[in-house]
Amino acid sequence: MKTKIFLMMSLFMGLTFSSCNDDDEYFINETPVITEDSVVTGSADPTATTLTLHGTVDGLQNMSASAYTVGFNYGYSADALTESVSGSLADGVITAEITGLTDNTTVYYQAFVTLQRKVTFYGEVKSMITTDTKVTTVAASELSHSKVTFGGSVSGAPANATYGMVISPSSETEDVRAGLIVPAEVNGSDFTVTYAGLVPSTTYYYAAYADLGSGIVYGDVQPFTTSSYAVDIDNDLVDLGLSVKWAKFNVGATAENEFGGRFGYGDVSGVSNSINPADYASADIYKTASDVANRAWSGAVTLPTAADFEELFARCSKEWAEVDGVGGYKLTGPNGNSIFLPAAGSRTINTVSEDGVTGIYATLDKSV
Repeated sequence: MKTKIFLMMSLFMGLTFSSCNDDDEYFINETPVITEDSVVTGSADPTATTLTLHGTVDGLQNMSASAYTVGFNYGYSADALTESVSGSLADGVITAEITGLTDNTTVYYQAFVTLQRKVTFYGEVKSMITTDTKVTTVAASELSHSKVTFGGSVSGAPANATYGMVISPSSETEDVRAGLIVPAEVNGSDFTVTYAGLVPSTTYYYAAYADLGSGIVYGDVQPFTTSSYAVDIDNDLVDLGLSVKWAKFNVGATAENEFGGRFGYGDVSGVSNSINPADYASADIYKTASDVANRAWSGAVTLPTAADFEELFARCSKEWAEVDGVGGYKLTGPNGNSIFLPAAGSRTINTVSEDGVTGIYATLDKSV
């Protein structure tokens, strides 16, 4: 749990008065410089005897370094963080190193920011184990407009470790490490993972990881860019006899039996795992940079509106069907043509649920 302490003070820096009188008006800003969500405890890079700790803070960009201190509390039990280490801050990333540790020791740590030596904000408590485990990120291969195969190589990990990849639209290391988790189906010192549901002509950043149970070791961050998609208007769209044509398959798919991507409102990457509403669109996105269908298909199509969906379900016959083992609804239009909407389920943070059972489809309308 994060600790919330309201900042209610004025910070006067470099302020000089040449004169004053009764007509002058002064205002005290009681809005906190940072909030309970501003400080995030991040990842840790281990060796057998050291830990390099990372965290992030948002809101200190315009403050003098003398107005705050940053660092980490740490200890050997989650409820006893009795020691602390000062950190440095660069581009919003807090970094500190703990030395003199013993191999195979679990350390619990928590980022903090103190303002004017009076008010402190804390991130959540995380853990990391000292270890010589090494993870190497392997370059992406078999890259298309919607799919990638990538992987990693691990040495020195315990037998119960699990492996996989993290992926993000951001190039910042802490963002990538906090990105969408794609676990490997088979654990091994060398592993590959195939992930589908990506957006054409989009750059992603990824890293391999080994989850040791008491902490996660990451490989280096690498980028890849998906290829563009050449839309075939005659073959990729279906005329159902309605006011608009419908795509044969979802964004992030190549055929009707593929789920495609899972997107938050206004997300154009398909890999956002944020549950913060501020990270998504807050207005209608028709033909904007946040219209993922318009972006993915080079401006030739858009996401459907709520009215489009109402027409689709009102004028088409519907039946539950399976296409190559994938469940979903087949909708047949007045002219006899049909489309298949696979039941792709939904994703909350990193967990996909009800795939093959439920289908949730996006509209352009933010209020629907």
